Amino acid sequence: MKVLVILNLILSLNLLYAIELDRNYLISLGYTEEYAGAINLRSQNLTSIKSDTFKGYTKLEFLYLSQNYLNSIEPTTFQDLASLKELHLDNNNIGSLDSNTFKGLNSLIELHLWGNKIRNLNDPFVF
Repeated sequence: MKVLVILNLILSLNLLYAIELDRNYLISLGYTEEYAGAINLRSQNLTSIKSDTFKGYTKLEFLYLSQNYLNSIEPTTFQDLASLKELHLDNNNIGSLDSNTFKGLNSLIELHLWGNKIRNLNDPFVF
């Protein structure tokens, strides 16, 4: 059986609610779909996320970025995700977080950060 490996994904102009990409080998994620309610990018071997990757995803409620190799998160990466309820960043290589990393996540109920390399949190987080 031949396995399809997706390296680049762009799903513009669709009305998808959930995008499941668990255990692929994505190199880049283009402008996916601003109407998406859930995006699963677990186990993608991601090392970084551009600060504008989720810009305009105002309807996104669930974002799974677990089990990657993320080292850091830029402070503006999640700023447009006002509807986000769950953010899974567990089991990455995150060593520190800016106090504004989660700014604007007013609907956030669950934040998963275990299994990272966070040493200290000097400043309180702004939500």
